[in-house]
Amino acid sequence: LWGTPTSMSALRYTFEISRKPRSLMLHFVVPSVLFYLVSWMGLWIDAGSAPARATLGVTPVLIMTNRLIGLRSAMPPISYPVRLENFMLAT
Repeated sequence: LWGTPTSMSALRYTFEISRKPRSLMLHFVVPSVLFYLVSWMGLWIDAGSAPARATLGVTPVLIMTNRLIGLRSAMPPISYPVRLENFMLAT
């Protein structure tokens, strides 16, 4: 059977994948920026009221940590960081 021509058939299919980042923007990016701005409000509070300053400093950190955990649970497991995670860590 060596040297006999064989016929082969192939199937080629092309598909397009598109993302709609609006949901991620509304659920992660916008709140991240808002909590970042709120954390800076502690600079305008009187230095004598330490509990209020500490609350405005710690609360956004806790909220952002919770949001980052929510983002990681919403995405498929991967071994490398994505841009949104880097953005949230930077804010």
